[in-house]
Amino acid sequence: MLDFQEYDGKTLGSKDYEDLLIGNKGILPYIYEPQIELISEWIPYSKVELKEVLEETQESFYDFREDKQEREWVVFKLLVSDSQKQVQFSKMVDSIVFIKSEERLILVTQNRLHELLERLRETYDSSQTFNTFVVSFIYLTLDDMFEDLKEVKKRISEIERSIQESGAVKPIFNEILQLKKYLIMLSSTYRNNERLIENFGKYSEHFFGDSKLKQNANDKLSDRMTTLKDMVDSYNQYLSSLDTMINNLSSYQLNEIMKVLTSISIILTIPTMVYGFWGINVPLPFEKLAYGFILVFLISLVISFFVWGWLKKRRLM
Repeated sequence: MLDFQEYDGKTLGSKDYEDLLIGNKGILPYIYEPQIELISEWIPYSKVELKEVLEETQESFYDFREDKQEREWVVFKLLVSDSQKQVQFSKMVDSIVFIKSEERLILVTQNRLHELLERLRETYDSSQTFNTFVVSFIYLTLDDMFEDLKEVKKRISEIERSIQESGAVKPIFNEILQLKKYLIMLSSTYRNNERLIENFGKYSEHFFGDSKLKQNANDKLSDRMTTLKDMVDSYNQYLSSLDTMINNLSSYQLNEIMKVLTSISIILTIPTMVYGFWGINVPLPFEKLAYGFILVFLISLVISFFVWGWLKKRRLM
C-alpha cells in the first residue's frame, strides 16, 4: 500500500531524511528543494554526485549501488519538458530524480513542480507497488509530451494559415525559430529518456523482480518513446521544408518588388529624356508656340505609355 506525501526539503532535518530513506516503508515521498548533504548521509552517493544529478537537466541518469549494509539502491533521472512558453532554453527542461531501495521509493526535484504534483495525484494508487507506479508515472509523463507535440502541430497549422493570409512576415520567422528551438529540446529530452528506458532493460534485475513485469514495462515504454521520436523527427523535417518554402517565397516577393520598381524607373526616365532634349539652347520644334510645353508633355506621355505597354506585353512588369 502506497501513501503519497509531499515534503519541503528545507524544513526537514537529518532524522526526517533517515525516516524517509531507510525508515518507514510503504510511503511515497516527494521532496522538493532538498538538502543534498543530508540525503547523502543515508545513501551510497556523495553530495557532489547528487548535486550534479539534480542540477543537470541535459542528460538522463541511471545507476545502482550497494551500501555498507548491502542494501541495493537505484538512482535514476527522468527528464520532462517544461511549458512551451518558456523563452530561455535552459529552463525548458526539468528533471525528476527517483531514489529507490528494496522497499522504498523517493522522488526528488530541485524546485517544486506543480505539474508534477498533479501528475503524481493522477498516477497515485494505494494498491500499486513501487515498480508499477514508476512505469505508470513514466508512461503518463510521456503522454504529456505527446500532448505537447499535438500543440506543436496546431502551431504549425497556424503558421501555414498566416503564410496564406499575410505572406512571409517577420513574426512568422520568430514563431518558426521558437518551434525549432522547442523541438530541439524535445529531441534531446527523448534521446536521453530513451537511454534511461534502455537501462531499465539492461539492469532490470535491480529494479523489476518479475520478468513478465519487466518485459511488459520495457515494451510499453519503448513503443511510446519510438512514437514520440518519430513525431519529433517528422515535425523537424516539415519545419525545415516550411522554412525553405518561406525563404523562397520571400525571395520571390522581393524579386517582384524590384521588378516593379525597375519598370517604374524606366518609364519615368522617358519624360526626363524628353524634357532634357527640349531644354537644349538651340532652335527646336514648338519653341515659338504659346502652348508648346503642352505638346512636349503629351509627347513624353505617349512615349511613356508606349514603353509601359511594351513592358506589360513582354511580362516585364
